[in-house]
Amino acid sequence: MKRSGFQVRMHLKSPCDERDRLSSECSRLLAEWLAWKDEVSQTKKNDRAYGEKLELMKEVHRKLKAANEELTQHAIRDHGCW
Repeated sequence: MKRSGFQVRMHLKSPCDERDRLSSECSRLLAEWLAWKDEVSQTKKNDRAYGEKLELMKEVHRKLKAANEELTQHAIRDHGCW
């Protein structure tokens, strides 16, 4: 059976310690954010700790977004990936 259309070759990434570090940081922050998200969703809104947990979740989410942005910029700037 013959395939129609274009074949896309995967981009081969050269080894990069910085990209690996940034990727690991993004994964760690994602896991932390999801844990806080679960913690907040299981906490009653009238609980005194709710506001503190919500702020911690938001802070980790900001860090996750910044880390993802840094990883993307590194990939584009240093490796020409998009």
